[in-house]
Amino acid sequence: MRQKPKPPQQGKRAREAAPQWQQGAAGQILPKIIP
Repeated sequence: MRQKPKPPQQGKRAREAAPQWQQGAAGQILPKIIP
C-alpha cells in the first residue's frame, strides 16, 4: 500500500527489465522486489 507512491520510479525500470510481469498483476509485487 505504501509502495504505490514509489512504483512510478521503479515501475519505469521494472517494466523495462521485465515487461512480462509488468503487464500482469506481478508488476505490483515485483516492483518492490526489483530495485
